[in-house]
Amino acid sequence: MMGLSTKNVMPVTTEELHTWARDFYNALLEPKTASFLDRFNPTIERQPNAGFRRILEAVREMVSIGLPFSTALSVYPDVFDQDFVTIIRYGEIHGELHVVLERFLDHPEDRFPRCKVPPPPSP
Repeated sequence: MMGLSTKNVMPVTTEELHTWARDFYNALLEPKTASFLDRFNPTIERQPNAGFRRILEAVREMVSIGLPFSTALSVYPDVFDQDFVTIIRYGEIHGELHVVLERFLDHPEDRFPRCKVPPPPSP
């Protein structure tokens, strides 16, 4: 699978990923007459982290040659973890990418397993 190496690239913080995902979600709400790439491109241009921007450009290139968005994201597991890729894949399959992104953004706690062990009693 092709892709840009993340070696020697400034790390992407959780906050940067969340900010980009919010920007992408808002772009998806634009009129359906715009293509996926037309909505994706401005989110790349607005990305201040140059390393993250290069990764998003590589993702765009993969999507432009026909790879599913989730597959392109999965090339960068250091940036887009398996949970995020799975969420995106579900949205692609069901035609609800904007819905799953909204849930990811509004309920980040759902991404992590809930603790089944009760906390210790307070002293």
